[in-house]
Amino acid sequence: MADGTESPWKNNDVPVLAVPSPSHSHSHSHSPPRVLGRLRSDGPGPTVIGIGSLHGNEPAGSEALREVLDAFTSRALPFQGELVGLTGNIGALVADRRFLDADMNRLWPSAAGTPRMGDHCREAAELAALSDEIQLAIHRARGPVFLLDLHTTSGPSSPFVLLGDTLRNRRFATRMGCPLILGLEEYLDGTLLAWADEHGCVAMGVEGGQHLDPDARPAL
Repeated sequence: MADGTESPWKNNDVPVLAVPSPSHSHSHSHSPPRVLGRLRSDGPGPTVIGIGSLHGNEPAGSEALREVLDAFTSRALPFQGELVGLTGNIGALVADRRFLDADMNRLWPSAAGTPRMGDHCREAAELAALSDEIQLAIHRARGPVFLLDLHTTSGPSSPFVLLGDTLRNRRFATRMGCPLILGLEEYLDGTLLAWADEHGCVAMGVEGGQHLDPDARPAL
């Protein structure tokens, strides 16, 4: 891309660091890891940070990230840069609830104001741990940073994309082949996408369909 946000998918480096992702299933007795996996090539390139299950009743995003990471590792697919998969709200995911105390996608601090979280809020600890991993990936980056916030919907829906309406976000999102929903971000405070924008990421949210619809998972 002319603005430096080139696609991370057209290259021929092979990953030299792979953190294996765990089993694709999770149970109520075992918490999934925060870091689902990480791939890093020898040479520099874009960093892609994928975050699934920011809402705990949306398992498809983290499952999709595991599958993508496994596919890159098992097939030695060409890749340049770094790909990181992260779990959002682990406690809520184990409990199969959207959140435990507060919606984690309304709590991210921003220049416009810091949403309040009481000491009792379990999402505050989840957010701090997730934020640390995202900022580590940003710090390690050797090129532009792309953040994908993966969600699903409670009712049947075709996939669509949400984004902070900046030119670079639009240039990235229009290459995904999904409809864009513009303006919704103006009605939401404390979102991960707004925080990511302020931290220099090219960011978009993906709504992949209904929570348990098999089509919300990748066909690899």
